[in-house]
Amino acid sequence: MEAARIEHAWSLVERFATMRRQDPDEAAAAGEEIAARLAALGLPVTVHRPRLYLAVPKTAHVALGDGRRFAARPAQLAATAPDGLTAPLVFVENPVAPPPGWSPASAPLFGPGYDPAPGVPDVRGRIVLFRGMILAERILAFAALGAAGVIAVNPGPDMHWGSGSAIWGTPDLDDLPGRTPIPGCAVSRPDGEALIAAATRGESATLTTEVEEGWFDQVLPEVRIPGASEPERFVLLHGHYDSWDVGVGDNATGDACMLEVARVLWQHRASLRRGVRVCWWPGHSTGKFAGSTWYADAFARDLHRGAVAHLNCDSPGCRDATDYPGIPWMPENQAFVTEVVRDATGRPAGGKRPTQSSDTRSTTSGSAAASPPPRASRRRRWSGAAGTS
Repeated sequence: MEAARIEHAWSLVERFATMRRQDPDEAAAAGEEIAARLAALGLPVTVHRPRLYLAVPKTAHVALGDGRRFAARPAQLAATAPDGLTAPLVFVENPVAPPPGWSPASAPLFGPGYDPAPGVPDVRGRIVLFRGMILAERILAFAALGAAGVIAVNPGPDMHWGSGSAIWGTPDLDDLPGRTPIPGCAVSRPDGEALIAAATRGESATLTTEVEEGWFDQVLPEVRIPGASEPERFVLLHGHYDSWDVGVGDNATGDACMLEVARVLWQHRASLRRGVRVCWWPGHSTGKFAGSTWYADAFARDLHRGAVAHLNCDSPGCRDATDYPGIPWMPENQAFVTEVVRDATGRPAGGKRPTQSSDTRSTTSGSAAASPPPRASRRRRWSGAAGTS
């Protein structure tokens, strides 16, 4: 702790506060910025340059027949409606997902009178409104029920970004049938309540979404710090640097934190028993965690044979954060993380098992007892991992 300094880290936060890192060119420039700062600090940085498939949201809005138009944020990697999709609105108070395999086409297999989503009104050919965040799982569930489009009414005065894809990393041909087949977007609560009122009156709306998809050259900086006695074993510390809009809390603070951690660990590398790898991911938001998935594919055997633990550094150091009740940790890490939090903050910590989401899922590494995977797979989760954030 005594070796840590704020100046290098804070200047990166200030720099990232000026960069819209959802744009692939701006994100690549941010990756180069991280690499340049690492080199200037004397750290051995390797710059990987993966070509990733990304989806960059452009515009979205919802229009009613009376001329009112509401701003929206499109779900990336979902189907789009650039020319506008007009359909009746329907509000679903309590969304229930249909069972796996159910769709209007497969309905006869389930027998006459079978209700795939109890309590959910008929959404076939309609634009569904529901309260919550825009998620691929919601879009897929309503698509299975025959909906034409989905609008998430966010809980506050602002619109929030969300993913429209359930596919991790760059899709391959086997993944394409899993693409989200209908458009989705998010609106603010005030606008959403106006749309819900229109739905209760039986009105229709026009949903317009536009997203640019394609291949983009991105930048993935990596620092490898060797261990003194077990150089083949390592801990992976990682976090994303692209973000929606400015995104200082998510995740410029994490990027800055890892920069300083890398500097301090390199300075004290002779004291490390095992090594440490530090990676800054591109394609987290616009690519469904494409950067970390690329790394997990490219270095699958390294992760399997050598990684003993990984830590996802996402959104640390946000103002007014004083409690630590829900840290994602594996059971093997509970005592260690609890001790670290108490040592650093004087506060107790609580945790839960990490969910299969974000870069944590992409980079989950395996125990030495498991056999190596025959090929790198973006859908593989290796058992025995230890993850915290």
